[in-house]
Amino acid sequence: MHDWIAGLKALDISVGIVTASSRDQLMNKMKEANIRLDLFDAVHYRQSSTKAEMFYELFNRSETRYGLYIGDIVEDYLLSRRMGVDLIRVVTGRDSRDAFIKA
Repeated sequence: MHDWIAGLKALDISVGIVTASSRDQLMNKMKEANIRLDLFDAVHYRQSSTKAEMFYELFNRSETRYGLYIGDIVEDYLLSRRMGVDLIRVVTGRDSRDAFIKA
């Protein structure tokens, strides 16, 4: 994962995290996956903002022209469509493959 993130950054692609998880939940997930948070340009976790607002802020603050959304719930898919950003679905969330297909 670290090499993949470094490769994206070498292509001048900003890499950030937007999650509805709390800070503690995010830290636990990242520790379990052995991923360092300092690899990311921005990290937004559950705050008073909605996920859409956090993503919009992150995406529009970036100077890159391309965004890629990696999501694990249908809400991520729907948000990526509204933002006009490609999505890679990962299977760590609560939603099933069928739920993504129906969306």
